[in-house]
This record gives sequence, structure tokens and C-alpha cells, in this order.
Amino acid sequence: MPRSSGVVLALLFALVVAFVVDVAQADVFLDFPPGSNNRATEANRGRNNANRLFDSQNNNRGGYNHGGPQYFFSGSTVTVGWHSHHACGDDATAHCTFILQVGCRTTGNPNTDMRDGSTSNTPPLLGAATPTGVQFGMHETPLSYDNCRYRMRNRGLFGSQTTYSGSNKATATYQQGTSTGTRFGYECPEERDYYPYWQPTGLWRDIAVFTDEPARCAQYQAKSENVADRYYCVPPATFNTLTDTNPIDESQCTISGGVWTRSPAFGA
Repeated sequence: MPRSSGVVLALLFALVVAFVVDVAQADVFLDFPPGSNNRATEANRGRNNANRLFDSQNNNRGGYNHGGPQYFFSGSTVTVGWHSHHACGDDATAHCTFILQVGCRTTGNPNTDMRDGSTSNTPPLLGAATPTGVQFGMHETPLSYDNCRYRMRNRGLFGSQTTYSGSNKATATYQQGTSTGTRFGYECPEERDYYPYWQPTGLWRDIAVFTDEPARCAQYQAKSENVADRYYCVPPATFNTLTDTNPIDESQCTISGGVWTRSPAFGA
């Protein structure tokens, strides 16, 4: 999903507000709570690393540096404000849908805790180095990204004239910069670019949808992971991460020796 802007807050637990821009990502800036746009603690006007946490596709001078967490009293009403750099709904050819989501994960475990981080470096992959250093920002976990990069991409999606460079994984989509699987933190490109996503997100819960195409609202409500279960394939013990691709279809999962598994809806 497109995390066009995000910031970690302290409100009994860590929160990240995320935006999904339907069809194309179009320079959306989160004004309040202040969105990072991949900034960390840069001393210069531009961000140092656009690949740090998520693919915002915003310009390098947008966003806010991490200046310490923001605190709100439990039960407070938090106003969310953003602006879109490009047209939304001003004519028949410009359509926008904004999905606001919230994620929380504070366990005391540096492998899973959501955080801003202090370094501009992109967090490392599992097996490449230790991703547990709290200096690295984290919106999703290293394990969730591993599930993405070993999972089959949905070939039924619109691909335009994109050349996928042989990639069959969910890390490759037709959106700019990701057709070859470019990595943005631990964000799953396919999940970012398509909503509602068909695999369990494990974290992101829908809180509001704003759209200029209200005919879609019933589908959004019915397919939200808040109320609809997700299913995924648990691969067999013989699964080879170098050569195998984890199926997203029940029959293919069973044929491969995997177990088709239910992930319950959040129930919100």
C-alpha cells in the first residue's frame, strides 16, 4: 500500500497513519500529524534516502524530520490533515481515493516494534545483516517483507506495458520504480499499490475512505480486512527461497505441498 506519508506517534502505543492513493500515487503530503516523507534527522533541506521506509513518490524536500514523538491523551480526537500536489476530482479524468489506515505494534521486541528510527539508511534484509538495531526505522517487519519477496505476484492485475524483468514476485508492480522490485524499507509494493489487498497485511487497519467514486464504497466496506478474512499459503519445509515462489491460489498452494491458511479479520 502507498504510505505516502507516515509518522510514529506515542498514544499508549505507536501509531502510523498511512495514505493509499488509488490508481496512481500523486504527491500526497501528510501535514498533521506531520509525515516523514522518509526523512529521519537530516541537517539539510532534502531527505537523504527516498527508499528508507516507503515509496512516497514525493519530492525530496517534503516531510518533517523526526523531532521526538508526539503525545496525545487517551480519548483525544486527532485531526488528520493532508494536501495533494496534483488534481483530484476537478474533471472527468482525475479521480482520487484516499484510504486512511492505522498501524500499531509495540512489543518491546526490536524485531517487530514500529518506530521512526534515527538513521537515513534503509533497514537491511534478514540474512544480510541484523535488522534489529533500533536506529533503523520500521513500518513493517523484516519477516513480512520476506513473505512479500517470496510470494507470487498477481498476474491478473493491470500491467500496462511494464517489463517485469523476469520477476514473478509481489515486489514487482507496474507502478514507477517497482517493476524490477526496487525496495523501500520493508514495504510490500503490491500491497501498497492495490487496495483492498488479498493477502493478510498483519498490521494496517482501515479507519476511513474518501473517494469521489462512491459506487465503490460497498466494495471497500465488504472487502476491508477489518471485516473480511484473508488466506495465504504456508509453504512446505522444502521451500527454497532461491528458486521457489509461494502461490497465492489455494489449488496451487496444495499442489506445491503447502497449507492454505486462514488469517482472521481484525474484527473492527
